[in-house]
Formats: sequence, structure tokens, C-alpha cells
Amino acid sequence: MSGFRKLTDEIRMEMLLDARDESRRAAFREARRHNETCDLDTYIGFLAEAMEWVKPEPAPRKTSDFRL
Repeated sequence: MSGFRKLTDEIRMEMLLDARDESRRAAFREARRHNETCDLDTYIGFLAEAMEWVKPEPAPRKTSDFRL
């Protein structure tokens, strides 16, 4: 397991609608182009702004299989 949750049907539908919408597709492509040309200072600034949305909560991992 990768630790990521499975996408809900609602999120999958939203992603499909985004892919079919010409303006949204163009926005994603522009963001990707901008990301590829981004310098380190801009990237660090982006991370600093995004920290307000990130909650530092570790994912619970429990196991009963203790084999090596």
C-alpha cells in the first residue's frame, strides 16, 4: 500500500470533467509549463504559502504481522 486513500467517485468525476473542459485543460497545461520553468526561490515561496493547508498528522499504521 502506498498510504494514499483511494479516490472517491466524486473526485474521479471532477477530474474527468476537468479533463474534458477546454479551459480547465488549458489552465492545467499552463500550470505545468510554469512549474517546469519555476526557480528554487519561487518554489520555496509556493511551499511557504501552502503550509497553512497542510496538517502535520502522521498516518496511523497498525500491523499484526511482525515477521521479518
